[in-house]
Amino acid sequence: MVLVLSAASYGKSCAQKDFEAIVERIKSAVDSDLDVSSMEVLKRFFEKMEYKINKTTLDRSKKTTINTTVRVINLPAYAEDCMEQIMPLVFEGARQEIINENAVRYFIELFKKEDLLYKETTIDVTMAQNVNGTWKIVDGEDELYGAILTMFMELESMSDIASRSL
Repeated sequence: MVLVLSAASYGKSCAQKDFEAIVERIKSAVDSDLDVSSMEVLKRFFEKMEYKINKTTLDRSKKTTINTTVRVINLPAYAEDCMEQIMPLVFEGARQEIINENAVRYFIELFKKEDLLYKETTIDVTMAQNVNGTWKIVDGEDELYGAILTMFMELESMSDIASRSL
């Protein structure tokens, strides 16, 4: 009986470690196709991102479900303020490059603040062990990426609506 419990604990901890490694890779993966200033915004956003593993469960099929809460900066909450700062440039006819630089500057300064608004999303991610012993996500990967990147998607959507109204 002790051996079975030890094996289950070992499986959970290995899956959890591999899950944490996956999240850290996501946090450090900044698309090299982006311009330098956009990469800096993403880097700082990911530095502020947090996650907490709430519960790890090993089921009979030797899959591990990791219940985790992802906490990211609520970017849409700051969209209006950012727009107020860059709209004068738009109305002056500034080049898109200048407008983008000012938006990037706004977010870089924003991320320096300690009292930011965050959004939390709790998800389940199921992992299974590969033949080589590492664990991979078999269910919940879209939810994980969604929890991390949803703020950018919402911000982009708001930006599209604003640009159509001009």
